[in-house]
Amino acid sequence: MVEHGAKHLTFLSRSNVNHPEAELMADDLRNRGVEIDIIKCDVTIKEEVTAAVGQASSERMIKGVLHAAMVLEVRKSAMPQKEGNKPTN
Repeated sequence: MVEHGAKHLTFLSRSNVNHPEAELMADDLRNRGVEIDIIKCDVTIKEEVTAAVGQASSERMIKGVLHAAMVLEVRKSAMPQKEGNKPTN
């Protein structure tokens, strides 16, 4: 998005915790002239998403959305799996 002219990015973060990798990315973006906001939000909770979108859109028009998720640790689930939705190792 930045390479296509975005000058402001809002990140939603469930934990809202600063991680070294995230800080490096944020610093890189800021050095490229990008303004960054971080809003604490669990995207599995509709009310939090509604509040986050309201907060972000009250400051400026939302022109794009990118969803990314990261798995820090993979564990086998003790829950039964549905057909076609089996865990990978």
